[in-house]
Amino acid sequence: MANWLEQATQTISAMPAHETVRDLLWVVPAAQSLHILAVGIVFSASLIVALRAFGLAGTHWTLARWHRRFSAWTGISLLLLLLSGAVLVLAEPDRELLNSLFQIKMPLVVATALLSYGLARRFRFMSAGQ
Repeated sequence: MANWLEQATQTISAMPAHETVRDLLWVVPAAQSLHILAVGIVFSASLIVALRAFGLAGTHWTLARWHRRFSAWTGISLLLLLLSGAVLVLAEPDRELLNSLFQIKMPLVVATALLSYGLARRFRFMSAGQ
């Protein structure tokens, strides 16, 4: 296990905010609910854009138009994912940071965000040229 993750876990556990968030019984379920809803929004928007990219659905709109339609929803949802994820890590740092699936998920999220950013730039360029 990465030593720096264990140190980060200990540092977070020593914070007063950790105890406050952990001891309020409604915070973790509320953060988890927001997190799941935001994942659903991002997944749904991504699925619709992907289906349009392959010409399987939504062909009455351009790919750039679908992207514009969902970009605000996706951006807000990604912000909610970041905030609710931070609350979950603050509440349960051992459970989150030391979990091997979490450690795999985070680099994948970063790679996906970079890919999405690149595609969004391309869509803006395509719509500007039309």
